[in-house]
Amino acid sequence: MVQEVILATNFTAEGETTAHFLGEALGERGLRVTRRVANVPPPAHWAGARPFAPDARFDRWFVYDFVLPGTLLMQSGGRPVEDAEGDMRHAVELHSCQTLTPETETSTHYFFQQAHRPSLGGEQLTRTLYDSLIVAFNEDRDMITAQARNIEHAPLLPMPVSYTHLTLPTKA
Repeated sequence: MVQEVILATNFTAEGETTAHFLGEALGERGLRVTRRVANVPPPAHWAGARPFAPDARFDRWFVYDFVLPGTLLMQSGGRPVEDAEGDMRHAVELHSCQTLTPETETSTHYFFQQAHRPSLGGEQLTRTLYDSLIVAFNEDRDMITAQARNIEHAPLLPMPVSYTHLTLPTKA
């Protein structure tokens, strides 16, 4: 069963009260979403982490903690499929934090960072991650700016919500 909670509140006393109430209902940290993907090739942005065999396969994970009212913590990574469940010696582990902090009624600070273990890839991986974060940050900024512009022009219109569901076959 999949449960989904969509939270969209204003940064007002009422919005903060609602976020606080829902945060209490959802748990101390908010909402955690975990996704595991088994036996897949390493993604291109891991190339700077360490050399991989051309046929390398990884068991990957993504853990998202939505901390109310405005922080996303993400842990992602993977380990070679031949390594034992708890063996992290050859794993790639990445940590990300994105936080929205309201400044005024119409402006918000958006903090975005990505970290990795120093033993992974050194400067090459740091540069690769930095470059990919700049692309993602600019995409997010453009989308958020467009949303803000739409809300400013028609503040009473409901926000459209769309869902895309993709089901992939699994191997038995």
